[in-house]
Amino acid sequence: MRYGGFWRRFAASLIDSLIVLPITMAVVYAQGFSQQLGILLAIPAAMVFAVYCILAHWWFGATLGKRLMKLKVVTEYAERSINFSHSLLRGLVYVLYALAMGYLQILAFQGISASEYLALEWYMRESLVEENMLDWHQKVQIIALVWFAISTLCLIVTGKKRALHDFIGGTVVVKTRNSYML
Repeated sequence: MRYGGFWRRFAASLIDSLIVLPITMAVVYAQGFSQQLGILLAIPAAMVFAVYCILAHWWFGATLGKRLMKLKVVTEYAERSINFSHSLLRGLVYVLYALAMGYLQILAFQGISASEYLALEWYMRESLVEENMLDWHQKVQIIALVWFAISTLCLIVTGKKRALHDFIGGTVVVKTRNSYML
């Protein structure tokens, strides 16, 4: 079995990021209209990528990026299609990161006075929210970077080219012969 390596998986992630970008941008745009809407949409905005990955892996065995890069996620030992549990466990890190960032964004929105928020144009409000995020924001980002570095190292040095989330989910990423588009 040929396993999906770093560069192919990295390219798939970039493609997936571009796919969810319009949705994320639309939510961020909507958040600029009011603090209440910003607070209401903070968790959903942060969860877009995590939900996309979990559902795509569960339903199709791959995200659109992986499909284009001719990759598929399968169970580690039987190399069969994964179920929801595999997909959820595999995406758990994305979910935890999204929840942490969404929660910090909610706290940031709540720390801004309504008059200060409304005094700015809608496109400047996101910068104000980012400035108001707690020091925990940097700590969460550092933890995410350390996770990514360790995960990348695992992917490069393990025989089956498994990242940390593959170990958690009991999965491997394999190369396929075609992109098996919908």
